[in-house]
Amino acid sequence: MIIIVRLFEIALKDKEFRSLTTDHFKAYEALADHFHVFHQQCIFHHFQNINKSVYPLFKDKSLSEVEKMQVALELTKYRNIFRTYNEQEANDLMDDFMENKNTLNKGLYRNLDKIMKHFQRHTIHKKQYNP
Repeated sequence: MIIIVRLFEIALKDKEFRSLTTDHFKAYEALADHFHVFHQQCIFHHFQNINKSVYPLFKDKSLSEVEKMQVALELTKYRNIFRTYNEQEANDLMDDFMENKNTLNKGLYRNLDKIMKHFQRHTIHKKQYNP
């Protein structure tokens, strides 16, 4: 980590450094904290990580087509939380999503603790946007 910190110090000399967007490798959190900047996970990588948990359900022969459609609807509802540029709307959508967490499929439910722990890191860019 020391080498990475030094590299950032050299690269960012005399530059404003407000945020770091990454693939959410754990060490990046410490790096962002070290520089006192916002750390946001790239939304592409965030969705990719969620998809790894959820997509196998679509091939699961034990699930009916109706259950698979429910998974798809839940996934879309979840993604919509991150598709808005309005922080309050994102928070409201997440609250609504969490109210129904007991009915979620295992793929999404398994990730909820991690998602909630890092929710602000996923939505930090919304604080800067004023529609």
